[in-house]
Amino acid sequence: MTWIANYPTKKAFREAVKRDPAKVQVIDPSIFGGFAGSVELAMLTRAEFTTTNHPKRSWFARVYRKRDGTIAVD
Repeated sequence: MTWIANYPTKKAFREAVKRDPAKVQVIDPSIFGGFAGSVELAMLTRAEFTTTNHPKRSWFARVYRKRDGTIAVD
């Protein structure tokens, strides 16, 4: 399921995650084990996830951990 991030553009989301992933909030709206919290916290239990801006869905981004341990956004 696609997660929700409240940023107007993918670039704004990417820059916010790069600055401090602990301050960027995301929501998994699934009724089966949903999640609400920071990107940093989400990455502790997941290899990657996809997020978008709701309700427009004008951009989609993959959030994942690089080999050097940093969190990246594609």
